[in-house]
Parts: sequence; structure tokens; C-alpha cells
Amino acid sequence: MNLKLIFLSTLLMFCSQNLHAESKINPKEINPLILEKLSVWISDTTDFDDFVAIQLDKQFDRNRFFIGGDRIYCGANEEKKNCITYSERSEYGDTRAFFSYSYTGIIHNDIHVYRIFENGGGSLTSRTIMFVRIVKDFGHDIDYRTSSKNENDEEEYNLYLDGRERHLIYKVGEISVGYNKKFLKLDGNDIVIGHYESKYDPLEDTIKVSRIVTQFRDNNIKVIKE
Repeated sequence: MNLKLIFLSTLLMFCSQNLHAESKINPKEINPLILEKLSVWISDTTDFDDFVAIQLDKQFDRNRFFIGGDRIYCGANEEKKNCITYSERSEYGDTRAFFSYSYTGIIHNDIHVYRIFENGGGSLTSRTIMFVRIVKDFGHDIDYRTSSKNENDEEEYNLYLDGRERHLIYKVGEISVGYNKKFLKLDGNDIVIGHYESKYDPLEDTIKVSRIVTQFRDNNIKVIKE
């Protein structure tokens, strides 16, 4: 028992330290609160997603997206394997609200694909596949040190509209995955889904595999570059 606790503590420490290392933006290590902010409620339509862009730089040092280190852990079961998860409490026997994501790869146009698991504290866990882009942008930077008086004897400061480089994440779209379905893998630019015989037992053997083919509606569309 003690060895198990030591192992779990070590795993928790590794995940927490790894998540807080921000020498560069890693799509596999996004603050889960940020991806939750980009996710829509299951009762909302995803046809007209609001455009939300969130800055990723120092994403774990902001009050708005602060998560106590003891609330972040790595998923252990097969369904949430390799997931980054946070919950209202710890993972030790507590099944209250949680949010998990797993990074699966990249498709056309530098679009990153995530598996999302979200539970508000009840018996329903919604599962979606989220598509996001991470881009470089610039934020304003004001310099109070070089203030001066203008010809009207007004104090002037320089506001540089491109003075601070930053990384933004925004959602391209999101699709729902039914309870009797399971994300299997990315195959190039396609998404492979497994369908299960039992609506209530996703552990049943796969009886059907479907493929979501991602493509551009207009073949002449210009691919967005960084």
C-alpha cells in the first residue's frame, strides 16, 4: 500500500512539474482549464462557436487559470489513458466533477486535435473531439519610462501595438462522440472511430469502424501558415 502511494505521489509530482514547465508552448501540455474554457456545454450547439482566443504564455501563473498542483494528475484507465486531468478534489476515490484531455496529433492547416472528457459531477461524461490552432501574435506594450510633454503640454506615453510577442490558442471546431463510440486514432488527416454493440457497455468488442475524413470544402483554399 505504501509503495502504491509513493508511486502515485511521484506520478503526480512529475505531471505537475511537467505541466508548469513553459520554456516553450507544447500542445501536449496545455492548462486543462484553458481547454475547458474553449469547450461548449453539451446542451449548446457547436455550429456557431464563439471566437475565443486565450494567451498561452505563462498559462499556469494566471489567477484565472490557476489550478492547485494537487488537483492535476494523469489518467490511469484505458479510456483516459495519457490524459491530463483535473478535478474538484484528488483522484483518490473521488468521483466528483472532472475535466480531462488527451492530445492526439495534428492534421491539415496546423490544426491540433484533442480528445475531451467532461463531467459536471453526475453520471454523464460527455466526450468530444476538439480542433484548435496555436498561433503567434503580438500584444500591446506601454512604456511609461519615456514619457514626454507634447506641444499642448500634455503628458505622452508610447503604446507599442506590436511590442509583446505572445502565443494564442483558439478553437476551430468541436464534434461530439456518442457514448457507444470511442476515438481510436488519427490516421493521417482522418479520424477513426470505433462503434460498440452495447449502448451502455463501451467495453464490448468493436463491431464497426467509421472514418471521419477531414478536408477543405473549397479545393482552392489557401492553407494558413504561421
